[in-house]
Amino acid sequence: MKKYIIILNGTAKSGKTTFAKLCKKYFYCTYNISTITPIKNALKCMFVDIDKKDDRTRKLMSDLKDTMTNFNECSKIFVQKEIERLNKLGMVYILFVDAREPEEIKWFKDNIQAKTLLIRNKNIKILETNHADKNIENFNYDYIINNDESLEEMEVKAKDFLKNILEG
Repeated sequence: MKKYIIILNGTAKSGKTTFAKLCKKYFYCTYNISTITPIKNALKCMFVDIDKKDDRTRKLMSDLKDTMTNFNECSKIFVQKEIERLNKLGMVYILFVDAREPEEIKWFKDNIQAKTLLIRNKNIKILETNHADKNIENFNYDYIINNDESLEEMEVKAKDFLKNILEG
């Protein structure tokens, strides 16, 4: 069984989720998760409106993720459990994992043989409210896709990306 794990990064609103959805359109067994999900789930239990996505909430999520990473690496555990779940299905799949921190991205690349992809959009500025968002460009990615044209152009790039990783 073949699996493709792609660590996906980019600024907020750069088109990461759209890109993963476009890939799913052409390769059904495509999944998208985020390393921040365990943190969001915990904050929901504390009545934090995580859908707000303002600077204050983003900083809170980043700070709590740092704390939990130091405590038990919960994001890595979350991703590994999802990979185990998908492996049990016994199918070829692509898993996009949204991750921000360069150290974590490197760990995934080294330990689960993931490839890395940066989605850039020159029309969206990099957030400076926390180190996770601020350090997006501080990694040598395997693939970089510029998303500053039309949705149709992004769809072409998604198809080309799929062809590259599935045939490469």
